[in-house]
Amino acid sequence: MSRRLSVLLALALAACIVAPNGAARAARLLPTDMRPPVEVRVGGRGYLYFPLTVDAPLVVEIEGPSRFEGIVRGRFTDSTSPFTIEVETRLDGELLWTSVFRAEPGSSTYPGHADWAVGRPDRIRVDVPSGTHTVRLSLVRPSGGVVDVNPIRSDLDVLPWRMTWRGSLGATYDSNVYRYSDEDRDEYLDGLRLDRYPMDALDDLRVETGTALEFVREAPGRRETSLRFAGATRLHAVNGDKSFARLSARLLETRPGVAYLRAEYVSVPSYRIRPLWDEDTGSYRGCDYRKHGVSLEIGSDRSLPVDVRAAWDYEVYRYDPDFIEYDADASTYGVRFVLRPAAGVRVDLGYELRRSLARGADEVGEARATSDDSDATYDQDAYEGRIRWRAGRVRHGAVIVTGRVRHARRFFLTSHEPDDDPYHRGREDTFWTLRLGGVVPLRRSVSLDAFVEFRTRASNSDVVEEIGGVKDYADHRVGMSIIVEGVRFLD
Repeated sequence: MSRRLSVLLALALAACIVAPNGAARAARLLPTDMRPPVEVRVGGRGYLYFPLTVDAPLVVEIEGPSRFEGIVRGRFTDSTSPFTIEVETRLDGELLWTSVFRAEPGSSTYPGHADWAVGRPDRIRVDVPSGTHTVRLSLVRPSGGVVDVNPIRSDLDVLPWRMTWRGSLGATYDSNVYRYSDEDRDEYLDGLRLDRYPMDALDDLRVETGTALEFVREAPGRRETSLRFAGATRLHAVNGDKSFARLSARLLETRPGVAYLRAEYVSVPSYRIRPLWDEDTGSYRGCDYRKHGVSLEIGSDRSLPVDVRAAWDYEVYRYDPDFIEYDADASTYGVRFVLRPAAGVRVDLGYELRRSLARGADEVGEARATSDDSDATYDQDAYEGRIRWRAGRVRHGAVIVTGRVRHARRFFLTSHEPDDDPYHRGREDTFWTLRLGGVVPLRRSVSLDAFVEFRTRASNSDVVEEIGGVKDYADHRVGMSIIVEGVRFLD
């Protein structure tokens, strides 16, 4: 029988000895040179060890991210006198460290060699990054002795940092980018009041781009921490003044199966609403704002029959100098319930209370309550339902269908007299949003995302009876984008 065949038979026998009741938690590693093993019996069970000598370093290939663990035992053949073991550890040829142990006889045995004594175990551990790597153990001392090593690969208690990235490129058609009412649209199409409608079109096609980087640290089954940075641009093909960017940063701490905590910051450097009437100049001027917002959210993570999540958002809106009376600080308090009635189905039901306090004055020394400027302070109730359905699978992954319906009622709270602020005094707005979308994987890391959306606003006022002709609007949007995603472990 050849030496190689003898080694293979020994490995097969050891597999039966080591794991008689199924696979062990840690995976065995084999030396690249297929050297003959010896069996060491520990507590009634047999384990496979490979000899390590000065002339024959032990080299194994290992796939990361994982942990290499070499269980090192001195082999006592002629005596039982303690001796020193010195082992050099290299990863991909680079020396990591030198380990020094004191070998002393233990209670384990060599079933095939009754005259040998087995040393007590010592361990060499190496955290291996992503990809395929080699671990090399070289014996320095004892120069003429033998040390037995059991090489094992195991999952890490804490995985290395991994980076996920995501990029998207798409286009969306918007039928009413300035949110004009039907009466306003008719005036625009008839060429009336050109000072109010200086735009080139009321509808538009916008190019949408997005990028995101997320850094994740995970202790499997116990804890996951992620830090995400994202940016997005919306570039309008016709109405360039409506183009804008959005930046965000998010920190998410999750205890799987227990709870999670999310903190996020969002910024919109500049956003054009549309030309608005400026009482101070008696003309229409373009109105822009910038927004900064922070939010906190906490909730259960599959630890309750119905998961409960609570959120708080604080947003700051600052308008350009012509409309500083619209500057506002807004706080939103929300609660959401998450149900999973069937496999692959998730339903979210939520409520939000939003309170926006506007500046309501545009001159130094003026107060909101006594000013004659517009006061857009309001309270808003919003109800939302979402559904996510894993509708099936194609070759490269799951097909996801999503739906969303949102209803909101906004109550303006100005105390100004009707003649001073007719468009906010006694006004109530009702909003509806309906959205249907889906994601289809095209390749392993590429997917297609498409959606259709319908939005409406209806206004009523105790002061301006025909306010709906100015404030009501309907808007249709349809879009499609390609999403490319990837992940790698950071070495």
